[in-house]
Amino acid sequence: MSGDYEPKIAGQVTFNTGEAQKEILIRVLDDSVAEGPETFYLQVYDIIGDVVFNSTNQVNITILDNDEAYGIFHFAAPFSQEVEEGSSVNYAITRDGGTFGGVEVFYELFHTLTNEKAYNGGDFVVAEGLSERFEKGERTKYISLSPRDDDEPENERTYTILITRVEVFDGRTDVSLARIADVDTSATITILASDSPNGKFGFPVESQAVSIAEDYYPGMASTTQVSLKVERRMGIFGTVEVMWEAYSDRVAGGLPKVYDLIFLGTIPSSLMLVPSLRRPGTGTHVVSFSGNSAALILIHNFLQPPMEEIVDGFSISAWVQPFSLTNGYIMAKTNPDGSRHFYTLRMATNSLQTNLTFGYSITGSNENAFEYVTYQRNIEDTMWHHVAVTVDQETINFFIDAIIIGSRPLATFQTIIDNFGSLTVGAKYPGSDQFSGYLQDVRVYNRKFTDAEILELYMMPAGLDITPISGYITYPTASQNGNIDIQSIQDSEEESDERFTVRLLAAKGGASLSLSDNLATVTVLKSDNANGLFSFPQQCQPALPATESTSITCTIARQRGDDGQVIVTWAVYQLFSGQFTLASEDFVEYTGQVVFEAGDRSETFSVQLKADGIPEPEEVFEIRLVNVTTEDGTVGTTNISGASIDTTLRSSVVTMRENDFLNGLLQFSTSLIPPRPEDPFIPPAQERPTVRVAEEAGIVRLLVVRAQGYQGEVTVEWKTTDGTAKSFGKTPPDYSVSIHLLCYN
Repeated sequence: MSGDYEPKIAGQVTFNTGEAQKEILIRVLDDSVAEGPETFYLQVYDIIGDVVFNSTNQVNITILDNDEAYGIFHFAAPFSQEVEEGSSVNYAITRDGGTFGGVEVFYELFHTLTNEKAYNGGDFVVAEGLSERFEKGERTKYISLSPRDDDEPENERTYTILITRVEVFDGRTDVSLARIADVDTSATITILASDSPNGKFGFPVESQAVSIAEDYYPGMASTTQVSLKVERRMGIFGTVEVMWEAYSDRVAGGLPKVYDLIFLGTIPSSLMLVPSLRRPGTGTHVVSFSGNSAALILIHNFLQPPMEEIVDGFSISAWVQPFSLTNGYIMAKTNPDGSRHFYTLRMATNSLQTNLTFGYSITGSNENAFEYVTYQRNIEDTMWHHVAVTVDQETINFFIDAIIIGSRPLATFQTIIDNFGSLTVGAKYPGSDQFSGYLQDVRVYNRKFTDAEILELYMMPAGLDITPISGYITYPTASQNGNIDIQSIQDSEEESDERFTVRLLAAKGGASLSLSDNLATVTVLKSDNANGLFSFPQQCQPALPATESTSITCTIARQRGDDGQVIVTWAVYQLFSGQFTLASEDFVEYTGQVVFEAGDRSETFSVQLKADGIPEPEEVFEIRLVNVTTEDGTVGTTNISGASIDTTLRSSVVTMRENDFLNGLLQFSTSLIPPRPEDPFIPPAQERPTVRVAEEAGIVRLLVVRAQGYQGEVTVEWKTTDGTAKSFGKTPPDYSVSIHLLCYN
């Protein structure tokens, strides 16, 4: 039987005398079909007797909502989803059965491990009073959950979403017409690890720019060392490692992003680490590969260089020390079974030459491509050698020890492809063609190297001035601080300030690096007379000037370093009473400066004696280098670190003999008054004096004065000599001959 009620085509009801009511029975059929309210009609007609209806002769009969007419509620797939903090994810709740009523579905969130109920402002923005309303006719509704972005480091955690009850808000409430399904009543939401739960690493401000000395005074060796602090910020969960390396200022922080495969990979116990073979100054792993096909380093997929980072070009770099007749892969990125080469580097050596093979795949081809180069040199010499391959969309270049040994073009309009697969060091997955020898710092960089970068990685110039230049820092759980300890290398080379960049290269164990402060600079201050050692290589000339007003020329030599501009100050001193004082009275310029530009090795200057006309005994002068000043204004960590004066050759002696008639210059004077002792010295006469006397005067008195100096006792003889006046041969003679001595005390 089908339908909602048992049909009655027609029937007859008879009211006997005195009967006030009669019943008509209609059977409503009970089924399991969810149905809303349904109506059918009962009509009375063909009335016999003296009666009439006082209203309509029809009655409406409604079969009420029934059989879960308002629905059975449950989650629809997907039942488990992952979401990051700050994002949202939607879950579908579906209504099976009837949709005839309005129903509100309530759900709650519980921490899966602890069964604790979530609360508002915890891991979710809203986690309490959660519900979704289904209007009549609606079969599916979506709920949205939003984990709160709280800037707190947290590990992954999972919550269960559970439908807890349903309530009818539009329809019958006297019976249960809506319910929760027996299955799929819960779902799970996993909030991914956020805010670096294992730590984000960077240099604090106080470690971002530091300086250390190379030169130091006794007891000050600590000035040559520095400890760079590396902070573990955000989370402190788990044991993690951070790798670092130091570079010269030529490349600084400009090197491309690096993936160090030995550091990031899993090193099996069958491979041996050999710390004693590390390159000087380095602190990274050296791995010994014996040729055992089972031994390789595998880099997990999530640690491999992303395809999008290397599509426009990349570089491979490795330090190798091959054993005799090695023939294997330094590194290889292949498809999971190793048959398709994405980017691989193989080395084969013998006593005469070295071969490198780069394997790859390009768009438009299902075959592997290989490029080969040969270096006519044996590198089986127990020395470390640097191997590099640079790739872009046009060319593949091969280098050994910074020398380009080959270049191969790529096919026009073809691109090297990469895909999901196995990345290994020391062999090709799953373990074939293993390299035999030592490997260190096997890396993939996400950009093609420049020539300067190739040279930097080969020379590692930082290792000439600081040590170590690379290494690892290990942080146990809850450890927040680590250190990089660096010290300068003592040498005798003249060096100006040299700046090195210490870069955090990679982190593993779930950690990450800060993007803003993963670099620090270490400046090794100038040393060993970086700006020069200044001296007089020879005596100033003339060293024994004959007369005053002589110009004396001096040469200053610059030895050791010649960096930067240096101003050298000189001065002239006079030795007087056993002490030197500035010779300000004897030289036109008694002090001055000489400028040395960068690279200048010698300069000259001149000083001139004053012609003062003052009688003086022999005088000794010293032309002395008194000070040096560099353009950067710094002396250095010691007085011989920057610019300094050679104390053994800092002065030149000039001796001026006695001058200006120290014992006197006897001359006639036309003055009638003899000089007194307190009078100033008498200057030399500028012309011969002439004395006119009358013949009848009888006696002529002539004044002979002692001009200039008064030192010592002086005796002078004088006599007359005829001119036009005669002392004999004429009668009478004009004057009498006289010869006498004059004495001056």
